[in-house]
Order: sequence, then C-alpha cells, then structure tokens
Amino acid sequence: MSSVVHTEARPVTPLGILVEHLATAVQLVESESSVPAEVVAHLQKALQLAAGIEPYIGELTSPESAALVAIAQKTRSEQWGKHSEDGSTVRPLEQKCCQDT
Repeated sequence: MSSVVHTEARPVTPLGILVEHLATAVQLVESESSVPAEVVAHLQKALQLAAGIEPYIGELTSPESAALVAIAQKTRSEQWGKHSEDGSTVRPLEQKCCQDT
C-alpha cells in the first residue's frame, strides 16, 4: 500500500494560475511608491475576488459521494513521481484533482 504524499501543489488550473499572478502583481505594486493607490486597490480587490471563487464554489457544492471520496483518497496516496521514473509515463504526473488537500 502506498503512503500518502503531501506536497505543496503548484497552481494548475486557470483560476489558480490567475490568483498566483495577481498575488505577485499585488506584491510588486505595493512595494512601488510610484504606483497610484487606486491601481493598487483595484489589484488587491481583483486578487481578493479571484482567491474567493474556489471557496465560494466549495460552499455551494454538494458533499462528495462515497465513490468520489475513495477516488480522491487513492489519488492522494498514489506516488505519482514513480510513474515517470519507471518509464510508465512520458511526463511526470501531478495530483491535479486533489490539489486543495
């Protein structure tokens, strides 16, 4: 049986990538005194809204079925890196569907 591997997942969805870029942009403009406060405020608000989408959707989504719980557990416990190491895949695989765990 595989052990559960917990790693910090990089953003892989368009929304996750958007949030990461907005967070970087906010950090950059907050440290730059020449950026108008209004621009900083709009970027901060855009980041807040984008970062809140997944939690909002999660609150409105029905609970996971027993089958989905089992799939998610198997996905989390799979040692994805071994698949590319042993040659069974061409590219390294990630736990994309369970990145919030």
